[in-house]
Amino acid sequence: MNINKYKMVGVINIAFSLLFIPIISILNTMIPRVNKMYKDLEMTPGPNYTPAFVAFFILIVISVFNIVTGIKCFKESPEKDKNFERGVNFAIFTLIFDVILIVIISSTTIAPIYQVAGQI
Repeated sequence: MNINKYKMVGVINIAFSLLFIPIISILNTMIPRVNKMYKDLEMTPGPNYTPAFVAFFILIVISVFNIVTGIKCFKESPEKDKNFERGVNFAIFTLIFDVILIVIISSTTIAPIYQVAGQI
């Protein structure tokens, strides 16, 4: 099995895109539960999830770019060095930017739970 540096960057980019699956599950499970909790406790106003959804949309766009970049790194083409540089740069960008977005999503999703606990 011959894994060269181009394919390795492709694997890294595709792996970064797969790391977003837990974030998707957090949004799909936590937000409805928090909304139900606010409704059950008859508390208003409910939490504002706009920052989480904006960050989530940006994560999806980054994920698509990671997949496309990863696939390009697997293909033999005359631009393979250029694709390699793009892949490395995009992997570094993704790693740094995703930490910021994950913090935004987590804090927007979890902070309302602490607010409810403080009011009970």
